[in-house]
Amino acid sequence: MSHQMIFGHLLEDLTDGVTVFREGVGKPMPLTSTDIEIDITSGLAAVVTTRKFSNTENVPIEAILTMPVGFNAVVTGLSASINGRKLRAVAKPKDAARDSYEAAIDDGKMAVLHEEALRGIHVLSVGHLAPGIEVEVELRMVMPLSISEAGPFLRLPMTAGQLYGSTPLQPADDLITDAQVRQVATLSVRADAGFPKLVGLGSVEPRSSHSVTLDRAIEIVVEGGRFGTLLGASADGHQVRVDLRPQKVGEAHLKIAVLVDRSGSTSSTLADSADTVLSAMRQGLIAALSDANEGDHIAIWQFSDECQRLGTGRGTEILQILKKLNEPGGGTRLGAAIKKVAASGIQDILVLTDGQTWEALPPLASELSIRVSAVLVGKASLDANIGHLCAMTGGDLFYAPDADVGSCVRLALNNKRSSTVQREIELAKGRPLRVRRGMGGVEITANWIEAKEIGKGSDIGRFAAALCLGQMDEEAATVLATAEGLCSQATSLILVDEAGDVSQGLSETRKVPLMTERASIMPMARMSRDNEPRALLMRETGTSQALRASAARPRSVAEVQAIVRLQMAVRARPKSQAPRTLRSFLDIDANDTECSPQRNDFDLEGLAMLAQGIDWDIQSNRFLSCDFNGLLVEEDAVLDVLVENPALLNVVAKAPLNPKLVLLAWLARRFVTHSRAAQRFANKVLGQITGWDISSEIEIQINALNRKGN
Repeated sequence: MSHQMIFGHLLEDLTDGVTVFREGVGKPMPLTSTDIEIDITSGLAAVVTTRKFSNTENVPIEAILTMPVGFNAVVTGLSASINGRKLRAVAKPKDAARDSYEAAIDDGKMAVLHEEALRGIHVLSVGHLAPGIEVEVELRMVMPLSISEAGPFLRLPMTAGQLYGSTPLQPADDLITDAQVRQVATLSVRADAGFPKLVGLGSVEPRSSHSVTLDRAIEIVVEGGRFGTLLGASADGHQVRVDLRPQKVGEAHLKIAVLVDRSGSTSSTLADSADTVLSAMRQGLIAALSDANEGDHIAIWQFSDECQRLGTGRGTEILQILKKLNEPGGGTRLGAAIKKVAASGIQDILVLTDGQTWEALPPLASELSIRVSAVLVGKASLDANIGHLCAMTGGDLFYAPDADVGSCVRLALNNKRSSTVQREIELAKGRPLRVRRGMGGVEITANWIEAKEIGKGSDIGRFAAALCLGQMDEEAATVLATAEGLCSQATSLILVDEAGDVSQGLSETRKVPLMTERASIMPMARMSRDNEPRALLMRETGTSQALRASAARPRSVAEVQAIVRLQMAVRARPKSQAPRTLRSFLDIDANDTECSPQRNDFDLEGLAMLAQGIDWDIQSNRFLSCDFNGLLVEEDAVLDVLVENPALLNVVAKAPLNPKLVLLAWLARRFVTHSRAAQRFANKVLGQITGWDISSEIEIQINALNRKGN
């Protein structure tokens, strides 16, 4: 059997540090069940999601779930139940929370960390889950409903589509999807007024549960629902009053640009509809702009990789311009498109998009004098970037239920006619007194009252505090979010099982993939045994970009794997060099079957390539037991030559550990700073060496070897 080599590594051995390729062997899915309870009161939804994680393997694992959440959702609490004990998380500044989590992992303790990677994208990490252990993690969120013509509307995103551009997240934190994975949640919904309906299913009985396949957003319309007033308490015991009411419709004439996304991802069909995202946008614009009057001045633009103005019209002239919209194709360069529209002199922009871009949009808020609002179309649409830009520029964000884009665009245009202030805040000595925000066509006002409550802290009070964070300086926002127990851009939620058993070994990462977008919602009563949730295997899922690319047309599992491995090989290549193998870096004779380096000078870039090519997540526990069989032949040869060097051996031999183990730990710490598995391994090994800085001494000797060789 032949083996293909890329940059000195076997193709089947390359990994992205998240899920591992090992001759087709999958790992058990650690996420075994999901329950979602939604309680809607006066237009505000309290969402409690309980996820059960189980480790059926023989090594400790770290389960990582990266998930989209509603852009306006506020994470107000995290708890975990393990062996009958209930643990509650506390909020800490982001770096401090990560440090506490890593320290617990290093000490062999189970810990749970919830972080906001980007606004609208969160990461839940369940670390050092010992073999045979099961834990239930409960996450509490509060989010406002938005306006729709059918009634108050709630959208819970569950997956993401094909994202354009390079992800800003670390591999371990990235969004990934897998077409082979099926995840099912039990859903229950209660509303204080009106009749909640699942879009695509129908009415929801208040005391019944439904099975929801997590391949599309959960969308709920409350027919006859109402907005109103809620009371809560702040962390310092002050009473907080939150009022929600529909924003008043203005009568001003429109002078705006409508920017339509026609990128390749808009060719995907909408759930329960034959329409594509783009055709639904076109039909929705025609329906909404049929009501435009002669005083409205509207420019129509389209964008993908490039942005073009299709024309400007008044009243029904606009309908003729909409006929010029091209078919889908290209990427999603939304930032460049917004800049081009702004350069034309138009300051009010309405974007219709599926939001599927990693492009950094928030910086545009400080660069341009614009107000951006957006209508998101499609159940896999992502609001992480466009939502942030809307919030920062004083615009608003709307979601189109299914293919009903027209009513959503109409609401967005009416919102544009209004001169309502979208954001304002009143503070006293760093404590909020009053805040007002516009969200999804709803005006939300929170007032802190001097009267004291009996209890301290509530979900309502935390939600009110979160409304203030974006309008406060970073230090004040961090203090408030920490005090209120919020997960935010500045703070994370962390809990550590101090009373649990300590387990040995290092956690192996198990990235939990999201489902790809499909349409499948069924009542619990209609579920057959064939549809019951079952233990899933984590298949060979690679980087999110490769899997998203594979969604454009059906590909075999082997083909997707090959794409992923090739991407990882390219990613590992030093950018400053043409492709070189580890052999050429270390001057190894290609005909030398023993793979012995020809001299004792070791290019640091070659050592970096060696370190970055090791699968630390899989190999670390083996290394700790001094099992080095997982190394490639030339990797093992390099370590042997290093250990045999008298000067270097004199340093590493001082440590009461295997010299090769010490050198591997130094390589991990020195060259693989982007991998948490590598850094945990380095901490585990080098942490046993106290009283002197062995890393610095190894570095000195390696540099001396290089000088001698040159």
